[in-house]
Amino acid sequence: MRFEVSVNHSHPLRQPTSNDRCWVEPRLRASLGVCLAVCLMGALSNAAVAVDCPSTDYSFTSQSEVNAFEPLACDTVTGNLTINGADVTDLSPLQNLSTVNGFMFIGVFAQGQTANALLTNVDGLSGLTAVGSFLSITANTALENLDGLTNLTTVDRLFISANPLLDNLDGLQGLSGSIGNSLWVYDNPLIRDLDGLSGISGELVVNLRIYNSASLQNVDGLAGLAGGVGNLFFSNNPLLTNLDALGGITSVAGNLTMDTLPLLQDLAGLSALAGDIGGSLVIARNTALDNLDALNGLTSVAT
Repeated sequence: MRFEVSVNHSHPLRQPTSNDRCWVEPRLRASLGVCLAVCLMGALSNAAVAVDCPSTDYSFTSQSEVNAFEPLACDTVTGNLTINGADVTDLSPLQNLSTVNGFMFIGVFAQGQTANALLTNVDGLSGLTAVGSFLSITANTALENLDGLTNLTTVDRLFISANPLLDNLDGLQGLSGSIGNSLWVYDNPLIRDLDGLSGISGELVVNLRIYNSASLQNVDGLAGLAGGVGNLFFSNNPLLTNLDALGGITSVAGNLTMDTLPLLQDLAGLSALAGDIGGSLVIARNTALDNLDALNGLTSVAT
């Protein structure tokens, strides 16, 4: 923290301006220490201090339970948080929430279930900046956008699935750097691109899985990925024409699957792959694909 003191000997009658952090007129410079102390106290009083919530985990199954969170005046859930209620429509009582140290479910984790049937947005989560474990946004039948998550910068794993009205991921543009573990996007029939994930970079040590995405036309938002992935899985994306954005991926430690991508004409986006595939290699039902030249850098497949 830096404190600036304005001293201008050539203009002894100069008045303080908005640029002065701590201004001392010449006759009072002997009291400089007092001024610094006042500045420091002011700065500390304005500093944000995390306040842990009284319970470790929270599971909201109704709007009334969501509403009951606001009076707690806390911003950090030290455990896990689940939002899944038939009558949940408004997450604004969670507006002070900044951190979930564990996992966070918006909806359910298992497919075949429905959740948050009336929740159309997550605007009340605008204060959320970090989820320490995985963030799952799954089976929210009315959810239209993720714009309320624009301040989210950090997650360890990200699952976005089975949200029938969700047509973009633009609300996740605040995510930056590596998400470290896994990225799953599947069964979202209206999502056309992954541009909202453009801030993600680095390796995915477990999974990159994009599948059952009926409207997905490109994966340009994944251009920041680089280095190794655990399992690389693309399947049943009928409008996907290329994988060019994956050019930074250099190795696959597990399985590599490219299946039912009928408009995919080449695998040029995988040309940086080299060495061994640690698991299986499956390339099937890609009717427009006529060569595998881009995989010439691979030397062996384990199974």
